[in-house]
Amino acid sequence: MIMIIKITLFTLAATLAIAKAPHKHTPRNPLHAHKHHGTGYHPQGQRVQGNIQGHSYHHHGHDPDAVRKCPDPVEAAIHGSLQKLQAAIDCGVEVDETHKGGDTPLIIAAMGGHNAMVRLLLKNNAKTEHRNKGGNTALMRAAARGRYETCRILLDEGGADADAIDSHGNTAIMHAHIGHHESTERHLRKHIDEMRAKRKVAQNIVSDVKTSEEL
Repeated sequence: MIMIIKITLFTLAATLAIAKAPHKHTPRNPLHAHKHHGTGYHPQGQRVQGNIQGHSYHHHGHDPDAVRKCPDPVEAAIHGSLQKLQAAIDCGVEVDETHKGGDTPLIIAAMGGHNAMVRLLLKNNAKTEHRNKGGNTALMRAAARGRYETCRILLDEGGADADAIDSHGNTAIMHAHIGHHESTERHLRKHIDEMRAKRKVAQNIVSDVKTSEEL
């Protein structure tokens, strides 16, 4: 009887010791990481906050902050972070870095209608005529999303080409039309027509001046 009691007490003590032992977390293999909702995992095992869509920032083991000393301008544009984009520019990054689809920070910012970000990129000589893998410029993508004010900024402050066409022969106005953004299409068409009229007047003035000089 005493032996049974001793065995029972020993078993109980062992069970309590196991329950109190700290749980060891096994870090995910960064080479086989997949998307995780809400949070993700850093290669060292720390949790990292997910993005606005609820997915981890670091997919398939890629941690932008671990492999580069400067903030990623593409990531900044994707998440609409003007502060992070400014930090990236201050760090000396190439403002026309591309995402896997060929989108630059300017194209991504234009799509999202982040006008302050678009202005900052234009101020730092971002290329308005860069094309992604679909042959689209920032102006086309902004028009396709119905971002008229962004289109106006790209045209007036960035000198974007209103007559540029994509791989299918569509201009920015056609992108607005295809996207059923009637207001954007109407205002964009009017703005481009006014730009052309002003350009024609300026060209006529230059021509008249040259003619008068030759006389």
